Amino acid sequence: VKKSTHNAAASILKLLLASDIFRNLTMAQASDLLQLTDMAEYGEGEYICTKGDEGSDLYLILTGFVGVELGDAVMQGPDSFNKVGEGDPEELNRRIFGSGDYLGEIALLNNTSR
Repeated sequence: VKKSTHNAAASILKLLLASDIFRNLTMAQASDLLQLTDMAEYGEGEYICTKGDEGSDLYLILTGFVGVELGDAVMQGPDSFNKVGEGDPEELNRRIFGSGDYLGEIALLNNTSR
């Protein structure tokens, strides 16, 4: 195992166990889940997924930031996007995700498109 691969795996495992969606996994379960993961790097301005894509992936952010825009969608809840028509027009329906955050779980769990 390459050192960089081992370090990345350890970082992913640590994030998995710290995230609210996976924190109740045992170390063995988290290690099994780790075997199913793929690492990908995205550059600034590069799309990870777009509306209408198949919802077959969950994205856990290891480093950096990901911006999400929902267009006309309205989400509710404490971590939700702003409602359409409220707030700064430049910030409507935007959210920034960072290290340890995840996205894509709703489409994955509901077997729907994004």
